[in-house]
Amino acid sequence: KEQKQENILARTFCIKCGNRHEEILPENCSKCGEKILNENNVFDFYKTNKNSNTTDKSDEYLKNYEEISLDDIDTSIQDPLHHEYIANITSKFIDSSPNNVIAEIGVGQGQLAKILLNRGISLYVGIDIAEPYLKQLPNNDKVKKVLADAENLPFESTFDCVICCDVMEHVMNIGSLLFSINKSLKIDGNLT
Repeated sequence: KEQKQENILARTFCIKCGNRHEEILPENCSKCGEKILNENNVFDFYKTNKNSNTTDKSDEYLKNYEEISLDDIDTSIQDPLHHEYIANITSKFIDSSPNNVIAEIGVGQGQLAKILLNRGISLYVGIDIAEPYLKQLPNNDKVKKVLADAENLPFESTFDCVICCDVMEHVMNIGSLLFSINKSLKIDGNLT
C-alpha cells in the first residue's frame, strides 16, 4: 500500500520548470526550488507557479472564483441538503476500494470528500482553483489539497478515478479540461 502511493504520486511535476518529482507532492520543487506547499497546507500549482503564459485575465478569473467560493461558503444559494444528495448519488458510481487514489476536481463544500474518506480510501486529492474551498477539507494524511487549473493539472497517470461534477460549465476550454483529466488518469482509471 505504501509503495503504491509513492509510485503513483511520483508522477506529479512542477508547472514552472517541468521537473518530475521524486516524492509525494513535495513542499518545494527539487529542481527549481519553487515553493509548492503554502502556509494553508495547500499544494499551490497555480498562484506561486505562474508561468509566462499567465495573463492578467487569468488573475482576474482566479480572483472571481475566490470571491464566489467565499460567498458560497458563507451563504450558499443552494440548500445544503442538495449538495449532500448530489454527493451521495455521485459516490455510488465511485470504486472506493482501500488502495484507490481518487481526485476530485471542484471540491465545493466538501461533502463527497467526507463520504469517500468514511469509506476508507487510501488517498483523496482535492483539486480546486479556489483556495477557500480547499481550506474546508479535512486535515489528515489521507487528504491532499491542490490549488490548480483543471485545464492544466500537474499529474500524469496518477489516479484510479477522477471526479468532475458541476465543473465543465466553469472552465474556459472543455477540450483542455478533458485532455488534462485523461492525462492524469491511470490507463485503467475512470472519470466520474
